[in-house]
Amino acid sequence: MLATNNKYCLILSLIRHGYKGCSMNAIADELNMSVGNIYRYYRSKDELFSAVLQPAIHALERCFEANNRRSVNPDEIFNSPSAVEDISMTLLGIIQPYREELKLLFSESKGTSVESYFEQLLDRFLRERTDLSESNTSRVSVPKS
Repeated sequence: MLATNNKYCLILSLIRHGYKGCSMNAIADELNMSVGNIYRYYRSKDELFSAVLQPAIHALERCFEANNRRSVNPDEIFNSPSAVEDISMTLLGIIQPYREELKLLFSESKGTSVESYFEQLLDRFLRERTDLSESNTSRVSVPKS
């Protein structure tokens, strides 16, 4: 497992060289350890990359789950100042501590196992919001004439 200091060095190296531009040898040099020692904990560069991003991904998942528990109609989210403020504060709570990891996730994940993570998260959000809207609409009773 990577110590916090090593993880930060790895993140900076990945940002500087990109995922494809970083070899396991370069990563080992950056971390001042042997390639074999890295492979002792991670089977591949992709697994290492994913491990570095996991805290940010978990934070995004928690944000997603919290958002799904909101009772605000999705069509009204941006018309509700309190909902907008709440969402903004939640996003800032993710962006501030995970800024570098999010840069990697959104701009350097091509060719990795997390390449389509953000699109999948958005699809889930939209699908669950649509399901919520439909269930709210079906609960509205229409008076009989």
